[in-house]
Amino acid sequence: MPDPIVVRAPATSANLGSGFDCLGLALDLWTEIDAQVGGACDSSDLIVRAAHAVFVETASACPGFELRATNAIPLGRGLGSSAAAIACGVLLANHCLGAVLSERDVLDIASRLEGHMHVCRSGCHCRPWCSCPISRC
Repeated sequence: MPDPIVVRAPATSANLGSGFDCLGLALDLWTEIDAQVGGACDSSDLIVRAAHAVFVETASACPGFELRATNAIPLGRGLGSSAAAIACGVLLANHCLGAVLSERDVLDIASRLEGHMHVCRSGCHCRPWCSCPISRC
């Protein structure tokens, strides 16, 4: 069995005083995904939906994933838990495609799915990462 792909993305806040919804900040709380390629595409999972959006955008087949997620970001508290999940899904799919998307493309897809560019920008530009060498899945 191949090594899992590990993807991390941070919590974010865009509620920064007079910079409300204009400034974003990444925080040291993380969503971490361990993914194995293969398996079902669970369309109820936000991470899988985000990954699937990348495969659709690039006209590529979605291989499906088995995911194990560890989420230290509180849900529903304005800390970008959904943006982190979306960032993980987009980065996971891009990794599987051999990093064909530019940083701007990753941000555009994540922002379109999240609906709040300032939240996604903080999460996508603060070193979210994949743990294994880039190769096509």
